[in-house]
Amino acid sequence: PQDTGLFTGSFGPIRLFRNKYASTHPAPQSKEAMIAYEKSITQEQMTRDSDAYDRVYKGDVESGAVLLGQSIGIIDSIDDINEIVERVIKGAETAIRKNHSMLK
Repeated sequence: PQDTGLFTGSFGPIRLFRNKYASTHPAPQSKEAMIAYEKSITQEQMTRDSDAYDRVYKGDVESGAVLLGQSIGIIDSIDDINEIVERVIKGAETAIRKNHSMLK
């Protein structure tokens, strides 16, 4: 069994540490089901979710909302390390040339 899972949340699907809090949130089955779930959330539920985030900051990782992997949604590719280094070097060279020409 994995220590994390994808669950429904007040603002979309979220990856959580599997604990008591996570077990109260179903896994999203489809985009439509997720949208329906989000529309059904009451203010009281949002307040409970907010309280669960606060509990984690106070050290309660068993009944708090322990978020994991929030940046996963912005990953659109897994690049080769050589390509990444090349891009960084080219970007640095461009910035250095631009800044150097400003100093002349």
